[in-house]
Amino acid sequence: MSLLRKRSEQKNLEMAGQQCQPTLGSCVYNGIEIRDLCYFLVSSERGSFRRAAESLNVRQSSVSRGVQRLEDLLGVSLFERGH
Repeated sequence: MSLLRKRSEQKNLEMAGQQCQPTLGSCVYNGIEIRDLCYFLVSSERGSFRRAAESLNVRQSSVSRGVQRLEDLLGVSLFERGH
């Protein structure tokens, strides 16, 4: 992967955290709440549920539960926990 492409992807991730808003919770696509996708995206970008919650101005438990709902719906674990 080129350096330019890596920088572009990093910039997109940074912008995604700013664009995700918890008020999108009522938007659902194929059973997935858009809010939960935002929680997942910002958590992966920030590296923790706590930092994602701070960035989104919501409680850490809301982020954790949102990611858990997404994992349950998809039937996969999206993050390693407890490390």
